[in-house]
Amino acid sequence: MGRITLHWCLHCNLPLVEKVPCGLCGQAPKAVALTPPGDARPAFPYDIGMVRSLADAQFGDGAGKNLLPDGRMVLLNRIPDLDRTDEVIVDGEVVANLTWILGKGFVLQLRMGGGNRIWRGAMTSAAGKLRSWVVADKGAVPSILDGSNLLGPGVAKCAPGICAGDEVILLEETEAGTAPLGTGMAKLSSESMAALTRGNAVKVRWKRINDAPQQPAPDAVERTWDDVLRANARPLERSVARAVEFIREGISKLGKPPAVSYSGGKDSLATLLLVLDAGIKPKVMFIDTGLEFPETVENAQKTAALLGLELLTEKAGEAFWDNLPRFGPPGRDARWCCKCCKLG
Repeated sequence: MGRITLHWCLHCNLPLVEKVPCGLCGQAPKAVALTPPGDARPAFPYDIGMVRSLADAQFGDGAGKNLLPDGRMVLLNRIPDLDRTDEVIVDGEVVANLTWILGKGFVLQLRMGGGNRIWRGAMTSAAGKLRSWVVADKGAVPSILDGSNLLGPGVAKCAPGICAGDEVILLEETEAGTAPLGTGMAKLSSESMAALTRGNAVKVRWKRINDAPQQPAPDAVERTWDDVLRANARPLERSVARAVEFIREGISKLGKPPAVSYSGGKDSLATLLLVLDAGIKPKVMFIDTGLEFPETVENAQKTAALLGLELLTEKAGEAFWDNLPRFGPPGRDARWCCKCCKLG
């Protein structure tokens, strides 16, 4: 799948696209542990608002801001799943999974770092009150750390109102009070846990590890995406230079009129801009598959006009609907729609 190159400068608290010294402070970064293929993208304001709302609804008011504070760079990394799941990355750490569950919609599944943030925020805030927590009996802690789930008799106490299927933060009793032990999904309701019912009480997805990941300084200043661009200026310039050289060489060897296939997405837009950086004025080719949003068609028209490029448009008409009864719904392993609606 290729190497994952995302790193994080802990001094400036910024993502870096390569394992190179930060362009702002010159310090060496740390690698970010992403699930392959590792194609992280910036989280948009809508994404951040949704994650915060889910955190507040699942774990209590203020949990969202504790998980994703203002002024921090947040990334999403889509990972393989039945429907859709994105890893949520902030401060160089994957803090949660944002996953779609049929019948529920989007659900926030906390990683250990996310559980620590929300628990710590609730403990230090006068207004915050943690919901969806379960305290494990001391005798159950070694088994959980060894990879087991929490059984009903191992529940010391729990928050009221938990339903089977809810996401919970698993706690343990220490000399200093309670502390996060793990995160996972409740398999029993609060009432059943209180009754010490047999069976699994909590399916533990992530548990505490002794070697906590390095974290940025807590007093790190607020950053913007302009800061990210400055910190990554040199590796981005090198990537652009390699791409421009590849484009010029390819067009020179082939000797054909250049055109850029444009879909309205980020990848085709980046390709179009790189071709322009190479000093080439291509035609823009857009395929209306018959399933496009009106905004996508408008985007192709406006982009070509803005850049002063000729737009070539083809329309697939009813090709998708005509072939649907024969081939069935398309999927990742049966992408017949691209052949009928684009290539054809």
